[in-house]
Formats: sequence, C-alpha cells, structure tokens
Amino acid sequence: MSCRLKKLKIGTLNCTSVYTVQRRRQLYNVFKQINPDIMLLQETWLKENNILNFPKYSSCRSHANGFHLGTAIFTRNTIVSEQIQIPGVSLIETTAAAIKLQNNMRLLVVSIYIPHTVSIPELLRDLDAVKNETTEYDACIIGGDFNARSLSWDDASTCRGVNLEKWTSENADLFCHLVPSEPTFPRSGSRLDHFIISNELFSSGLSIKVEPSFSTHNSVTLNLELDSTFVPLAQAPPMFRDYRGVDWTGFRGEMEDELSLLDIEINRNLSPVEIDKSIESLTTIIQ
Repeated sequence: MSCRLKKLKIGTLNCTSVYTVQRRRQLYNVFKQINPDIMLLQETWLKENNILNFPKYSSCRSHANGFHLGTAIFTRNTIVSEQIQIPGVSLIETTAAAIKLQNNMRLLVVSIYIPHTVSIPELLRDLDAVKNETTEYDACIIGGDFNARSLSWDDASTCRGVNLEKWTSENADLFCHLVPSEPTFPRSGSRLDHFIISNELFSSGLSIKVEPSFSTHNSVTLNLELDSTFVPLAQAPPMFRDYRGVDWTGFRGEMEDELSLLDIEINRNLSPVEIDKSIESLTTIIQ
C-alpha cells in the first residue's frame, strides 16, 4: 500500500503514572483528543509485566525499575517503525524508534525524560550520545520532559536549563530547539516539555499546541508540514478477520475427522516432546 502523509502530528506528555486502569482511560482520552501520528510518553511508571495498548497504534517502551520511571512511544499502525537502543545513554531515560521514510530514508524519534538527579556532566554526556545516534538517520525528533528552565524561554533559570540551552546553541547547525510559548507544568508556570528536531524538518507551517491533561503536565503537540523527502513510509493497517459467517458446525466435523487420525494417547501423561509434537500436528490441521 502506498499513501503519503503531508503532515505529521507528534504529541508528548509526562503522564505522572498510567499504572491504574483509570489513568490509562484518561490517557486514551488524550489520544482521542490530540489524534497524534506519534505520541511520546514519560513517567509511565509501568513495569515489564504491565500492559498498555491502544487501538490503531503500535508501541515500544522502556520499563520502569528502581532507577527509571518509564518512557514510551506510540505510532499509528500505518507507520512502519521499530524500537532501537541508543548506545551510551545511561542516566537520561529514553525510548527510541526508527521510522521508515520514503526512498529508504529513516527518521529517529526519541521520547526523553531527564530526571532531577542527573548531574550536568552526566546530562551533557548522554545528550551527546543521543546526538551521535542521530548521525545514523536522515532526520530526528526528540521530545519529552527535559526538566529544564531558562530565562531565554521566560522561565526561572536553572543549571540544567542553562546547559541545555548552551548545548542546543552549540549544535544549532544540526537541531532546532522548540519550547512552547505556554507553560507545560502549570503548578509552577514552567515550560519543562520541549521538542528538539532536525533543522531539515523545520518549516513555516510548524506549530505547537499546549493543552490541559489529567496529569500534572500539559500535553504538547507539534504539527509538522513535511515535504516529500521526509514523508513516512506507510503500510496497510493490520487485517482483522470476521468469523461471524463461518460454518462452525462444518468446521467441528472436519476437525473431529482429522483428530481421529492423530495417534495421541489419552490414558497417560505425555512427555513435553510428545505434547509439542501433538500441538504441531493440531496447528497444521487448523491451518
């Protein structure tokens, strides 16, 4: 299937936990409100055994543990993407995905969370590791909670904010640092949630929207207008089969006839090898 996206909508939200069913429903309402092509999440608080799925989206996650709070990326299931690991990043929390573009090009998308506990040398080291990874791609979008404040974006100044601003200025030949004009953390009136994108993705049609959410953070949506160079490669959404018209009585009859030919002993416990062979035979019959 070949279709082109002229616009790309990327959202980011520090969830401050979607551990409970109620919080996940609230997050899904944010998805329905924003209708993003890509959604970046931070502070999910979800461990590996916790499930978080939404209709029409594929996801990849970095799980919460004793050190990290959990990040995630959701992409429309019509977009071809796969999770990748960024070498050299240890204290900044990231989930990264490679998105296939037209003409065999690739877009790197990163959901990022910078904890308060990260020192400035550690921050700069991990940011450089992310920058090094971007060189393997044709463009990048980095978004999330940077926990950074600076007078440059009408906020109180912190060391983290000053150093983030310095880092983006030093790499201005590669990236454009996008800070919303409205607070993203209403409690303190701060702009903590930002985007950093490749200069190639910047256009006059770019816009940023901040909206209230169930979290202590507001959601931030970045709207990009893409030229044909950076259009994501699209795939057909997963197919769903409708079994309502199946002749189940006939199916059962065929299964009973086939099963009668299988040599499965039912008067004793089977070994693991025998069980595996029986399952393989049954699978072949069903297929």
